[in-house]
Amino acid sequence: MENTDTTSDEPRSAPSISTFTFSRKPGSARGTPSDELLSPYEFTFECIYDNEETRLLFQKYLKKIHNEAPNNFLIEIEKFSNLMSPKTRHVAATKIMTTYIRDGAKEQINLGFAVRQKIIKSYNETTDQECSKNLFDELRIFVYVELKQDCFQGFITHNIFTKFVKKKVKNDPEFLKSISTVKKRIDIETPSESEDVIFDTNSQLGVLYDPEMMEVTDEDFLRVNRDIADREMWKAVFRSEERAVFVSKNPFYNGKRGLKKMYETGIIPFSAKEAFNAYTDAQHILLIEKEIAKITTVDYQEQDRHALVVLRFQYKLPFPLSNRDFCLLHSAKRDSNGTYSMIRKSILHPDCPVDKNYVRAVATGGIVFEKIDENTCRYSQTYYADYGGWLTASMFNKIVEMRDDSWHHAMIKACRARRVRGLGRPAASNSIINTLEYYEKVKQMPPDKM
Repeated sequence: MENTDTTSDEPRSAPSISTFTFSRKPGSARGTPSDELLSPYEFTFECIYDNEETRLLFQKYLKKIHNEAPNNFLIEIEKFSNLMSPKTRHVAATKIMTTYIRDGAKEQINLGFAVRQKIIKSYNETTDQECSKNLFDELRIFVYVELKQDCFQGFITHNIFTKFVKKKVKNDPEFLKSISTVKKRIDIETPSESEDVIFDTNSQLGVLYDPEMMEVTDEDFLRVNRDIADREMWKAVFRSEERAVFVSKNPFYNGKRGLKKMYETGIIPFSAKEAFNAYTDAQHILLIEKEIAKITTVDYQEQDRHALVVLRFQYKLPFPLSNRDFCLLHSAKRDSNGTYSMIRKSILHPDCPVDKNYVRAVATGGIVFEKIDENTCRYSQTYYADYGGWLTASMFNKIVEMRDDSWHHAMIKACRARRVRGLGRPAASNSIINTLEYYEKVKQMPPDKM
């Protein structure tokens, strides 16, 4: 596999975004124009960084606080990753090491001893004939996350930002919408119990499942429901009026690598059926899961109680992450109370080999859509993911704790678009709907009219 590391503390990352809600600085006056203007909004680092004006303003802020080196390093790494020739990359890598990494470097970035020694060792193994584009992958993610954590919240609460936004909004009232999302006020209720839930608050750490077994069992669905129901398992890392994000208190293991699971729940103003149909719609899933570049159907099987479809997902991830792909088994079902569930887990399939242009990632988890009333449902999704590459377990677990509202709002947008068009079950769903219909046939279930 390209771009892998076999040490036990290696793995892993998830596409994730840091979100901060604007709040007043301690001691600042209440009701100031900037506070009143910004308090209804949430800002993400990626939106700030993607906007040319706010990115340059952020760089100005870093210069003001004498912390330009991390951002300059990221800029150089992006240039390095786009170089085609190993010889040219080696020259650029030497300059990066001299400027940012080695002791006494002109713009030396703050790294721990072990991290610094590891990248020096990796660099010393390169030559002008062999210098990988992924040489700095682990380091750039480390610096990227540290920059977000250390500087972003200070930036959006600094007057250099608030004054800029206030002036900008006078000429362009829609500007705030381009770099933020409006906070909403919807209460999150405690998830209700699915009819198939068996409570087990003593979930054991260990190998999650056998990836060579090409099968779906009731246990796969129960595992997802147990995770959702087990309140002792999770630590909250983000809460708002409309959604909440949790990470597992303990790591879970796939082999020797211990990574944390993530659990997200929220409420959207659409029925469980509408939400499930939108999420499985082959057209809309690419808008909901924006990092997915391509989905390919690999296999479909009908077994005793469940059908399954194997899909290959190719992810074109944003800087600083390398591209990933998954080989995931999917299966869906519907309970008699109108709850829709879908499980997914990585498997080894002969028709889904590793692509040299992607890092093979593995994942397991699922999503549940539960009815609250005729036009409202709760989604609950949980997953364990090992994204491969050079990202350490500790850094992966830190990234998992940072996730913005984009998935939530994309789900609402997809549901709304399908409702306007009067769409029901999707005609194209990468065969996921076929697994649901097979389950309904086996269970002899009547059509869902809820």
